[in-house]
Amino acid sequence: MTDDVMSQILDELEDSPDDGLIELIDRMIELEDRVKSLEEELKAEEADLRLLSQEAIPSKMDELQLTEASLQDGTKVTVSQKVKASIPTDPDKRSEALSWLRDNGHGSLIKNEVTASFGRGEDEMAEELLKELTEKEFSVSKKQDVHYQTLNAFVNEQLREAQNIPLDLFNAFTYRQTKITRKKE
Repeated sequence: MTDDVMSQILDELEDSPDDGLIELIDRMIELEDRVKSLEEELKAEEADLRLLSQEAIPSKMDELQLTEASLQDGTKVTVSQKVKASIPTDPDKRSEALSWLRDNGHGSLIKNEVTASFGRGEDEMAEELLKELTEKEFSVSKKQDVHYQTLNAFVNEQLREAQNIPLDLFNAFTYRQTKITRKKE
């Protein structure tokens, strides 16, 4: 809220017998409703943008047999193939996906995270964790994952090199994306 708007609100409240509390509450309700409306409008606009970027423009450029175009004002339009992939959350499928990476020479993509919980004042025990982990029988969890950007780049590279990769195992899909680069003035 700008200082001008705040000053205006405070000026209006001075004339109120309840020191303006009701007006403040009403204004907050009004703003909450407006924000919700704008968020819904933004979601609809983003959906329209996605439709244009991923379907309408790529289809029209396919018809014209173009992968890029330059407009008279210097704006450049390119359509490229993109990929999205993720390691499944289902434990069995997750294990299968990680095993496939290891079995096919890509185990280095996998990050390992080991976590142990300690209570307050157990700083020294935390310091000794690596030595005493098994002896003390702490509750430990191990998480293995591949960062989504790393996995996307890997799948994209495999597809570019025409390697056989089980896309369904990595929840992978390809899509077309339009990029517009506007001429800087």
